[in-house]
Amino acid sequence: MQEKDKIVYIKEQHLESMLIHMEEVIRVDVNIAFAAPSNDKSINPSSVSIFIKYFPEINLEIYQSQIKNLIYDAISGIDYSQIRILMQPNNFQFTPKNIAEADN
Repeated sequence: MQEKDKIVYIKEQHLESMLIHMEEVIRVDVNIAFAAPSNDKSINPSSVSIFIKYFPEINLEIYQSQIKNLIYDAISGIDYSQIRILMQPNNFQFTPKNIAEADN
């Protein structure tokens, strides 16, 4: 079981690494879940959850189906309907220091 956990962790890290390289992405978390072991010893993942936080300058929502396809192709045995993506635009507004000082 420990070997499978390592492989899943590496797969999650690899997917996070690919997704974080998308333009305007701040943070990515990927979780691959497996159902409790059954008698048929199936080891296919039961679901995948992806959290993406991004700068709102680019609407990443339009890429959701492409992201799902990427995950579907990367994880063998996953049902496409069990891939969930939560995309959250960042609300942080950066004010450069020199502009903030000019206002004073």
